[in-house]
Order: sequence, then structure tokens, then C-alpha cells
Amino acid sequence: MAGEADRPLAKELSLYITNDGDIYRQSTHPWILNLARKKVKGIYKKALAEKGLVYLAEFGLKKYRREFHFTVPVNKATKELTAKYLLEEIESDIDYQVKELRKMKKAKESLKKRHKSRQK
Repeated sequence: MAGEADRPLAKELSLYITNDGDIYRQSTHPWILNLARKKVKGIYKKALAEKGLVYLAEFGLKKYRREFHFTVPVNKATKELTAKYLLEEIESDIDYQVKELRKMKKAKESLKKRHKSRQK
């Protein structure tokens, strides 16, 4: 029982983290951009993304503890499940950023081609 994840708490934490503006600005958005860059490069691995998002879960848990005076210990399995839920929540944002990064890359290449053709 000690190693079992607390599903309701994990879901609540993931929703808290994804809906808090300060956490989004400070930590979630940078994670989204980083994971999108990895997808564009072709080195994205879902298992490693979940493992990394445990840090975001811990960051959100600290703020949650302060805000709600939450003193119950949270085990590793619950943090990992929170990270899994977080990834599910932000996957569409990651995919959107991937599209935007690819658009920017194409635009940059197009400008380079135009610049080269004008120099001739």
C-alpha cells in the first residue's frame, strides 16, 4: 500500500499545476517548448518526458502545499502518476508548438533562399 499511487490526489495536483498561471509561466511553458523542440529534432521519448515532468509535479506540489497548508506526505508513485497526467494535459500544447516551430523553420529556410538568389 505504501508504494501505491493516490490517483485522486495525482489528478488534483495535475489540474492545479496546469491551471495555475504562475506555474504555467515559470515552469510548464518552458517544459512544453523543450519537449516540442525534442519532437522537432526527432529525439522525443514519452517515457523520458514523463520522468522529467516529475520535477514539474514536485514544483507544483510545493506551491500547493503552501497555498492549501497541505501536510500529507506524497509518495514517489503519486508524483510519477501526476507527471503522467500532466503530460496528457499538455500534449496538445506540445503538438501546437511543434507545428509553430516547423513553420518558423520553413520561413527561415525560405528567407535564406531568397537572400541567396538576390546576391547573385
